[in-house]
Amino acid sequence: MNEMRDVSIVKLDELVSQGWKEVGIPAVRRRVEEVLWKKRKELVAELRAKGYHAVCWGYVRRKHLQTPVGDLGPIRVPRIRADGREVRIIPRYVRRVESLNAMVAEATILGISQRRIGAWMRRANGQSVSVPP
Repeated sequence: MNEMRDVSIVKLDELVSQGWKEVGIPAVRRRVEEVLWKKRKELVAELRAKGYHAVCWGYVRRKHLQTPVGDLGPIRVPRIRADGREVRIIPRYVRRVESLNAMVAEATILGISQRRIGAWMRRANGQSVSVPP
């Protein structure tokens, strides 16, 4: 019977959290990048059809892209140039998805303090949030 007490129980929360960080976040990041690269190809073709001199122009690495399920950063956002000017696929200073902004705003309206929201997000997925712009 003493041998049974030595068996440790699996901590399911830690297991799920670690699994999501190792498998889920990278999978979502890859999918978002795939969609952005596909969109770039479509936009370049569309701009060229309209007569612009459009070219694929590498990518910019965003350090953070916060979502309700975690930070997808670093994420590669492809770039386009048309007639010497950059054409953005996503806005320049976006660091959070709209659903996360809406969630934080709703929690604030419901009376939850920003400090508590930040602490909850840190516990939930290891990232902190501040007041949405």
